Amino acid sequence: MTFQDEIEDGLSDLVEEAGVPIEVRRGKLRITGIKGVPTSGRRPFVAAEVVRTAEDKDWLIMAVDYDFGSGPVLPARNDQIIDLRDNSTYEALPENQEDIYSGAVKSQHRIHTKRFK
Repeated sequence: MTFQDEIEDGLSDLVEEAGVPIEVRRGKLRITGIKGVPTSGRRPFVAAEVVRTAEDKDWLIMAVDYDFGSGPVLPARNDQIIDLRDNSTYEALPENQEDIYSGAVKSQHRIHTKRFK
């Protein structure tokens, strides 16, 4: 087993053990019955000339679970992640023109989201 394999196995275990129930929405499409790990976001939200209060949160989700029915896809702007513990809705947004997701590990996505209050 390579070091990369060990990292990916560890992240898979993390999502399984520490993950919370979520639903992912893209328009009318839904992904249900999966888990995600909420983490602290990387930086505060700043919008040009607009003041909005937002909670910054990144979600770790297994790439294989990001499947709306026709095979795994990449996260996209405006995808919604619903934390089913309290039905909070987080919207996938890029941070300063960055990608929606990041991560060096192929088996999981780290999705940058905001929850507007």
